[in-house]
Amino acid sequence: GLTVMASKAREGYYDDYESTLAAPCMELVSHLRAMGREDLAKRAMIGEWDGTKEEGWEWFEREGKKLLLEE
Repeated sequence: GLTVMASKAREGYYDDYESTLAAPCMELVSHLRAMGREDLAKRAMIGEWDGTKEEGWEWFEREGKKLLLEE
């Protein structure tokens, strides 16, 4: 249930920058809807738990630059 999802979220499963999923937010919304939690799905869709600009820059410095150089 929600406890398992919360644990996965803390581990980065649904994170914009840490997740191995192609579309972590869409997966989160899908899982919440499957549980009948449209209230939480709507919060995810409006970006309440999106990664921050700072997290984006940290990811870019850590991994994004490498990807650009490989191209």
